[in-house]
Amino acid sequence: MDVFFLFNLSEQGHSVVLVFVLAAVLAVVEIWSLKNRRAKAYHALLREARARLSEMQLRIN
Repeated sequence: MDVFFLFNLSEQGHSVVLVFVLAAVLAVVEIWSLKNRRAKAYHALLREARARLSEMQLRIN
């Protein structure tokens, strides 16, 4: 096969391929942003837990 398959597609075929590529890119971006939000929330919970722990230790002492 000496011609790349995308060159044999019609204009509508190129549009379909483009839509699928854009959907895949958007899905990756969404997953990445969810991962970052989850990491930020986790670190915020850790900071809050450390603050409560140090407050409890101060009350004990």
